[in-house]
Amino acid sequence: MSLTHLVSAAALVATAITLTASSAAAATPAQKCAAAKIKAALIELKAVDACYRHGLATLSPPDPACLAAAAAKLDAAVQKADAQGGCVKTHDTAAIDQAVGQCSSRLVFATPPVCLPAGTACGQSSGLAAPCCAGLECSGMIGGPPLVCH
Repeated sequence: MSLTHLVSAAALVATAITLTASSAAAATPAQKCAAAKIKAALIELKAVDACYRHGLATLSPPDPACLAAAAAKLDAAVQKADAQGGCVKTHDTAAIDQAVGQCSSRLVFATPPVCLPAGTACGQSSGLAAPCCAGLECSGMIGGPPLVCH
């Protein structure tokens, strides 16, 4: 399942929770706030996905400006939800952003869409979330040049 499909599925779950709560009775301010923050997190996840896909397509790390723009939109949406009142937790942008980052990183690691060919820099220092292609290994010397797929 692609990240886009996962985001769509999660959005459906969030919508179902909101609709279930509102069909039994009017949604409480806390439920409305939580739904707004979940929606904001899913929007950020989709934006982060676009940043990573562009980076992987060019074999480069995601553009920090792209990631910052996604985080800024989340911050604005969380502040708006907080301002409407009723939130169980407030000022929780950092925690939500961290959860989105962990989800995105785990998905990229679990389902790499590309692999790195021989001679390509690899490992954490490369900033790429892709593994070396089958039959290759990310290796090098500690303190030496960057790790490379061999």
